[in-house]
Amino acid sequence: MALFINSAVTWKAHEAELRNPALCEELRVRDILDNLIVTTSGAFVAAYELAGIHSQYHEDSTRNRTKESLEAVLRALPERSMRMHVRLEIRQDTGAAIDRYIGSTRTENAVLREIDRERHKQWREKESSGEFLDFRLHVMLHWDSQVQHTPQGKQWEQKLRRNWSLSGQQSIQRAHDEHKKLAGVY
Repeated sequence: MALFINSAVTWKAHEAELRNPALCEELRVRDILDNLIVTTSGAFVAAYELAGIHSQYHEDSTRNRTKESLEAVLRALPERSMRMHVRLEIRQDTGAAIDRYIGSTRTENAVLREIDRERHKQWREKESSGEFLDFRLHVMLHWDSQVQHTPQGKQWEQKLRRNWSLSGQQSIQRAHDEHKKLAGVY
């Protein structure tokens, strides 16, 4: 009984724990195959890190073509089976840029090395005070193949009619064949 005395939890703490699930429940990745993330729901996820379009010096027609191309890609996404998740991440650091710069210096000149040493010191001070911002833009496309291949309005019926076998080898082969068919890998 002494073991349970230390594990007593108030009702408020228990409710807070329910609102904050464990990390393993937040990670919905089952496997990574053929450069696709397969989630626990069976959906495929492709993630991309995007870079900016340097269009400041482009003509209006070039900027309009770029915008129209991006719109065409977004309109081509299937509405029922595809979800797009966009994440903008702003970090207050330089990443590894300062370390890469330090590692790439090859000068033998003592004066230049001293200037670089002072520059590195100033950069580190600015980085610690949060003056450098690093912007990252990620797009994740979630594709649920089951929704894509079922007629509209028939999703629930399709899930109920699946035939499953208890044979481990048949299950592995069926999952492998289904993955190849859906991912377009032959």
